[in-house]
Amino acid sequence: MPSELVLEIVAWLPVKSLLRFRCVCKAWRDTISDDAAFHRAHLRAQPPRLLISTCTEEDRMNKVTTIGLYVSEESAALADTIDFPEDHTYYFSHCNGLVLMPCVFHQLFGIGYDLRGDTYKVARFFFRPKEPAPTGGYHHNFGMEVYTIGVDEHWRETVEKPPYAVDITGTSAFSRGSLFWTIDHTEPVGGESPSGFLRFRLEDESFSVTPPPPCCEGLVYEMSYLSELHGELSVAHPGPNCESIEIWTCNDVDTNPPEWTLCYIFNNYCPQPAEGLDIAMYHLCKDMFILQVLKDIVGLDRLIYHPHDSVIPYIPSLVPV
Repeated sequence: MPSELVLEIVAWLPVKSLLRFRCVCKAWRDTISDDAAFHRAHLRAQPPRLLISTCTEEDRMNKVTTIGLYVSEESAALADTIDFPEDHTYYFSHCNGLVLMPCVFHQLFGIGYDLRGDTYKVARFFFRPKEPAPTGGYHHNFGMEVYTIGVDEHWRETVEKPPYAVDITGTSAFSRGSLFWTIDHTEPVGGESPSGFLRFRLEDESFSVTPPPPCCEGLVYEMSYLSELHGELSVAHPGPNCESIEIWTCNDVDTNPPEWTLCYIFNNYCPQPAEGLDIAMYHLCKDMFILQVLKDIVGLDRLIYHPHDSVIPYIPSLVPV
């Protein structure tokens, strides 16, 4: 059998099997360990699984279980538990099998793939102490640092500064070579902040603003949940009068305006009380987005989802760190 066909078949095997097969011969070891083209073929062939980070001691049967990170297999059984301290809530992001789980507060992180440099980069949005402004009050000061995995020896600050602050309660979304954060309207810089999302291109480390999807007037984006769905930038947000949840997907972030498509509508949601509305709607958008991930991507529509869990689709890979 030709070696090319053998590698095409082997690319469908799970990561654990391939790690064992490195012992077969030197050629297989070199291919499995160092061949970037084989790594990409393996990523394309693997079915999606789940990463679940839970911050509660109760599992789905109301029994005490281990708090940690789980990888669900096709049977939806939880495996490969990794324990973490119980006094933290972990929000993770993922790119091509690499998982980023920061445990630092008041900073925002993201991980993504730089196609031009063929590298993976971790970005860190941080806030400096506020400084007195010449006209009175205080000047909001923040920045962005980048760490290129396998290249950089330490964090380095970007030449271009972020033009706007981002929502500290949100996480980044990676799509089409860029990281996205929701712009924080409570921290204006030099006037009113625009609606939409702050885009950070990994290839040239530049910033721009991606306009939001067309939706109801006066939408509060602090209520929305920004993520990635099928590799595309996606946002779940309340519909008119907060009586529904809509999930929009951006098919092309490079057009002006971006091409947003309304993919899902979840109706029959009663308005929440005015007090605490932002927080309630944010968690409701997050929950409905995760339920759609379970059903649409992973095919686990009968899996019971605990609302305190954080769930993202995940593909184990051979990408080296």
